[in-house]
Amino acid sequence: INATQELDTIINSTFQEGRKKSPWLEPLQIRVGIHVGEVTAGVLGETLPKFSLFGHNVNTAARMEQAGKPNKIRVSEAFHSLVPDVEGWGEFEMVQMKNMGETGTFLLDPLRLR
Repeated sequence: INATQELDTIINSTFQEGRKKSPWLEPLQIRVGIHVGEVTAGVLGETLPKFSLFGHNVNTAARMEQAGKPNKIRVSEAFHSLVPDVEGWGEFEMVQMKNMGETGTFLLDPLRLR
């Protein structure tokens, strides 16, 4: 949660600096998806090695991001159950996700964490 607040501060300060130089810049909007669970990890490639994560839980986190809204964090029920007392949670919502059907999610508004 602290990382979210720091990211918000960085994005806002960077945008404000850019706005001073270029008033036509649009505000930066990001979507974040979070899920928890087991993954498989490894380094792939010899010429340009890359660390990669694989598995159903990685795909679920990607789907959370895809179903997200600008400047909000969409999380799975599994993640929400780990931190239910955080302020800023939106209502429980069933969301249709590609190749997963309807999935229970929550939206977290980083601006309400303050």
